[in-house]
Amino acid sequence: MPAKRPFSQALAVGAVAVLLALSSLLGALRQQSGMLEMLAEYAGPADYRLERINSERWQLLDQEGNSMGELRLGEGRGYNGPVGVVVKTSSGGEILDVGILYHSETPSYVQKLYRRGYLGKLAASTPDQLRGMGPADAVSGATLSSQAVLQGAQAALGMHEDPHVRGSFSGLQTLWPALLIVLAFALAWALPRIRPSRLQKAAYWLLLVFSLVYLGFAQTQMLSLSRFAALLSGYFPNIWQQLPFYVLLGGSLILVFAVRRNLYCQSICPFGAAQEVTGRIGGAKAVPQKLRKPWKWLQWGVALAVLCLALILNNPGLARYEVFGAFFQLTGNALLFGLLIVTVVASLFYKRPWCRFLCPVDGVFAFFKALRAALGR
Repeated sequence: MPAKRPFSQALAVGAVAVLLALSSLLGALRQQSGMLEMLAEYAGPADYRLERINSERWQLLDQEGNSMGELRLGEGRGYNGPVGVVVKTSSGGEILDVGILYHSETPSYVQKLYRRGYLGKLAASTPDQLRGMGPADAVSGATLSSQAVLQGAQAALGMHEDPHVRGSFSGLQTLWPALLIVLAFALAWALPRIRPSRLQKAAYWLLLVFSLVYLGFAQTQMLSLSRFAALLSGYFPNIWQQLPFYVLLGGSLILVFAVRRNLYCQSICPFGAAQEVTGRIGGAKAVPQKLRKPWKWLQWGVALAVLCLALILNNPGLARYEVFGAFFQLTGNALLFGLLIVTVVASLFYKRPWCRFLCPVDGVFAFFKALRAALGR
């Protein structure tokens, strides 16, 4: 009888893996087939027609075949994946317009670029001015997304080697946060073994403050479904720029396989720490097990459905329905802010309601736990 469980887990893991692989494939095919339609829509007036020069340049022609300019394509590296940028130029090479053709970013961050007039600023610049732009011109609160748009615009105009965009961050800038995350994982693993209880309690609160204040508010480093969607789409961010993320992800998965515990959700997640604090304030009680168990299947099912949809639409940013951005950066739509308010109020009465009922990251780790069991580890 016990042998049936590993078999059923292996079957579930295989089914989920196949579903995700098919979703990724459909997303890649959909993006390739839709490129010309996106360009034609961006070109504007119906009396224009597009003539391909190469994979990165399209000529705009009027009905008489006269050149009216070009559409030039470039890609930048965003938070969740590639950002496709189209630059419309005149026949003389002047910049007429800059637009985002496709992206994998969280929609609220892209909307912030439009609200701040960032694309208009790029479109109003000369090629020489665009070449000189760099990180100092980024939009606060959407730094990586704005830098990705700039990088794509510069690439579209043949400025591939621009040092402002291509240069990596200082090693120390990402090394120290990565080392602190390693120490946090070590403390989380050792926490149950710390004696006496007074010292254990002090270590627990130290870990809680570190997760909430440093990882949450200062670094905004946390795992989200959109990051997993980006990885499944084949996007792997620059390791030196995103070293804390790789350490956070790698450390979490290593510990799942090594010690059979999801230490990230238990002790490292910044929003988990926030719920712990509000729970202490309100004297929160544990959620009844009989309520949690059946709900888990719905929680995991929704996460899988959203992840597949994001892969099919080739937009990992759509998978980001967590309230993390609304809480730590005040970024999100009205629905997310409403969900955040409900979660915070509920966490005063019940321990970690977001983790127990809604968090998609919980489903991701459940998959890896099942994978570990299927492998007989």
